Amino acid sequence: MEICTQNTVNRIGKEEAVMSSKGAWDEVKDRVREVADIVQVVGEHVRLKKAGGSYTGLCPFHGEKTSSFSVNPQRQFFHCFGCHESGDVFSFMMKYHHMTFPDALKELARRYQIDLPESHLTDAERERVRQREQLYQVNKEAARIFHATLVSS
Repeated sequence: MEICTQNTVNRIGKEEAVMSSKGAWDEVKDRVREVADIVQVVGEHVRLKKAGGSYTGLCPFHGEKTSSFSVNPQRQFFHCFGCHESGDVFSFMMKYHHMTFPDALKELARRYQIDLPESHLTDAERERVRQREQLYQVNKEAARIFHATLVSS
């Protein structure tokens, strides 16, 4: 059972906003993918060394002593031959920073100075977000009570 967190509530609200202006967000996603340099993004967290046409380093997703993590700048993807994690600049941000896709997209758009479309929620969407926020508060209180009971037992 997943405990609802504020991040979950925020993600749901953001995903609803994304769905309401999907075409504009697709354009932003494509633009970010075109301009984002995966070597630069990954290199902020992993010491990369040039090896032929790609870069290698220690995988940030599992412990290792020899480089099995590879970043391909031409194809804009990463792959670890040890743990088999792989993906593009969005999935790296999501996995490394424990972000949702909308948050990774917004962070990369901000970093590369790409304007985001305005998101307008309908009244029904706002009500749904409000209800989910209430559920979050109830779930948070239940988790607090459960934790206190476990600790005191």
